[in-house]
Amino acid sequence: MIALLVALASPWAQLAAQAEAAGDPALAAAYLAHAPGAEPQRARLLAAAGDCPAAQALAAADPTVRAACQGQVRVDAPGATVTIDKTPLNSKPLWAGPHALTLVWPGQPPRHAMVCARPGETVEVALTPDAPTLVGPGTPRARAFAHQEAAFAHLRAEHHCAAAAELEAAFALDGTPGHLYNRALVLALWPDHCGAALAAFDRFLTALPTGADADDARSRRAALATTCTGTLAVTTPRAELRVDGQPVMGVATLPPGPHRLEARAPGHQPLVMEVPVTAGHARRIALLPLGPPPEADVALAPWIASGVAVVGVAAGGTFLGLAAGDRDEVERWQTRGLREATERYRGRENDARSAFDRDQTLAWVGFGLAGAALSTAVTLWVWP
Repeated sequence: MIALLVALASPWAQLAAQAEAAGDPALAAAYLAHAPGAEPQRARLLAAAGDCPAAQALAAADPTVRAACQGQVRVDAPGATVTIDKTPLNSKPLWAGPHALTLVWPGQPPRHAMVCARPGETVEVALTPDAPTLVGPGTPRARAFAHQEAAFAHLRAEHHCAAAAELEAAFALDGTPGHLYNRALVLALWPDHCGAALAAFDRFLTALPTGADADDARSRRAALATTCTGTLAVTTPRAELRVDGQPVMGVATLPPGPHRLEARAPGHQPLVMEVPVTAGHARRIALLPLGPPPEADVALAPWIASGVAVVGVAAGGTFLGLAAGDRDEVERWQTRGLREATERYRGRENDARSAFDRDQTLAWVGFGLAGAALSTAVTLWVWP
């Protein structure tokens, strides 16, 4: 109960509520990263923002997260035994993103392919033994080349996620940096994934910093970076803003990814945190005023504590009344048992005594909960 009251009074929770009301779940989730005990709600916000890997890591069992971040894959491969991620393919939902298919036709070696699940959708894949997106047996280098050819086939069909996954598999097999370069090019063609493309170019340039391909990658990255930006601003009047340690006047134009924000304004609470910047998105932040929040918000926590106290008293009184009835029942069966000395009456007496002990214990639990809640309520009313 105390944790709930603390969460309700947390400035981070108030900021998150503002951001969610403004239609910015990613910013709301960033605020809740600082609020203890808010992981489930933060996971739901991340899922609503499309960051399914982060949402899955926080709360994979949450039904809201699963509904927002899972889809299904159906494979039409006549005669083949199909597994996905090394388990039999069935109608079970899959997390959004790439998954590894393995197909075995009778009398033939296993073949492999990448497929991507999409949130809330059913992806249907038709495969035959000679499909261009299948990778068969061979040396690591031969399989890496086959993964590359499969990536090009996926790209022609505009399946960017599967193409990028095939190139990642190719790089894992032979370590050729060219696979990383091709992956960056695929991501650059994928709508709304320019931030991932910039990171992919950086990864390639780390693996191969010199040469003609490196020069070409730098040129492409620079061109992409001019348009792959988002903006960040503080809407509170007279606010001073620093981003990544540098002072900013007005609106900051930034590459996608997390950025450290420091904001201060007269009469408002300072804010220091990491803020996610999304390409093509204008992120706006309002600082909270100093002092207590509006009266309606301040009163919420003590009212909750008072309500819990009332419920505890009511529950304790109810079980105390039941215990009194149980005590009378014990005495009644005890009297009859003494008079007639039968096992039957002694058994009834023991049952009544057990009920009395149970109800009396529950009554004291209710009164104890009421006492704790009342103490909390008094504290919150006197020292809000």
